[in-house]
Amino acid sequence: MSHYQLPRATPESQGVSSLELAKFVDALDTELAELHSVMVVRHGHVVAEGWWRPYEADLPHLLYSLTKSFTSTAVGLAEAQGLLSLDDKVVSYFPGLAPARPSRHLAALKVRHLLTMCSGRLTDSIVQAVTDRTGNWVKGFFAQPWLQAPGEPFSYDSGASHLLGVIVEKVAQTDLQTYLRPLLFDPLGIQVTSWETDPQGHRTGGFGLSLKTEDIAKFGQLYLQKGNWQGRQLIPAGWVEKATSKQVENDRFAPNSNADWRQGYGYQFWQGGHGSYRADGAFGQFCIVVPGSDLVVAITAALNDTQKALDRMWHLLPSLSEQPLPADLARNKALTIQMGGLTLPLPAGEPRSQQEPALSARKFRLEANTLGVRDVWVEFEENRLVLTMIDKHGTHRLEAGRALWRESFSDLFPKAELFYPKAPVANARVRAAFLWTGPQTLVITARLIETPFAYTLTLGFEEGRLHLDGQVNVTLGAPATWPRLVGVGRKR
Repeated sequence: MSHYQLPRATPESQGVSSLELAKFVDALDTELAELHSVMVVRHGHVVAEGWWRPYEADLPHLLYSLTKSFTSTAVGLAEAQGLLSLDDKVVSYFPGLAPARPSRHLAALKVRHLLTMCSGRLTDSIVQAVTDRTGNWVKGFFAQPWLQAPGEPFSYDSGASHLLGVIVEKVAQTDLQTYLRPLLFDPLGIQVTSWETDPQGHRTGGFGLSLKTEDIAKFGQLYLQKGNWQGRQLIPAGWVEKATSKQVENDRFAPNSNADWRQGYGYQFWQGGHGSYRADGAFGQFCIVVPGSDLVVAITAALNDTQKALDRMWHLLPSLSEQPLPADLARNKALTIQMGGLTLPLPAGEPRSQQEPALSARKFRLEANTLGVRDVWVEFEENRLVLTMIDKHGTHRLEAGRALWRESFSDLFPKAELFYPKAPVANARVRAAFLWTGPQTLVITARLIETPFAYTLTLGFEEGRLHLDGQVNVTLGAPATWPRLVGVGRKR
């Protein structure tokens, strides 16, 4: 596999002002709750890139629904190879899982309806699909009623995206990641280390792919170049044109939402303002392509209001020049320093407390709670602490650095999605730090560094008792806060 990187260039050489880029990044930093990375590509050259510490360039990031655009690409490649047609009836791929006598609406469902989110269902099927009693997401998809004929209106449906991936796996006789490796990932120099699977072993077509920020930018640049990469036509240009063009109206989708989600929808790509299109995942995972400006912007984040990031993008566009700008070494150096100094702050507090020796010798037995946690204790060392919890799933540990990020692997935290079981995430890569916000109040910030999620654990110690509160920064329907845990200390 090639380890190709996008070429780097000064902003001015590509018609971009270092000053305007600095303003753009400063606005992202100050106006948005939590950015993890940004990469700006103009004329095929990276002109600005930065990661908010503790996030880093070499770490993959969970993309959520940005995954859908990769699944769409797999469909386009399979069509080009003659493995499927967009007019194929969906039920024909699933004998034994689809109803033997489908309703007339389901019988009319085609692959293209899945691609354009016009399946005839009016709600997202993924929640019901993943909770199928047999653990078969495809069976769960078909178990739901079809109330309308396929075709418009548009209705966002991650279950439809998952089904697209399963169809590609069936016709290609391999899993989605393996199928895309020689056709897409290897030529782009993308190494995929994580793509979730359903209980049947199918790659999750609607979410679950993790990639680095530059990988996202490469994908956008490939589409900007109409599927051509270093002289090779990786994706048919005709597919790129159709996938990134408005195939259906979606102006009735989320009518109270902002304009960039009501500009139309292609084949698992959103249309956007200023002639743009994008691959788009929850909490601000963006691959934004603006063909008229020859611009690609990749963003990873943990945002509840993702429209703000797009608004900032549009403010940058008027400053772009078709011609190179005069060199501005001073501002270019200032931009480089700014991008290298991005960081997510820790809570204000003290690195030490006189309580630490006594607390290290105690274990807290908790009152009955809905999380099923029985015991909690904290051990303090010179430069770190170790938090241990025992619940119905077993013993879980978390390491945190003293006012500094420390990396470990932990299964302490549950998935923050309503449609998943509440079991902890196994061996999540975590970077965590702790501070004392008061003499008896310990705050641990734990970032699941390859995902959007960050947990804040607040432990209060008073008169031999513990109260522990937990909160996650963003969530897909699951509660953002834990029920308070209360316990009484005893010697360990």
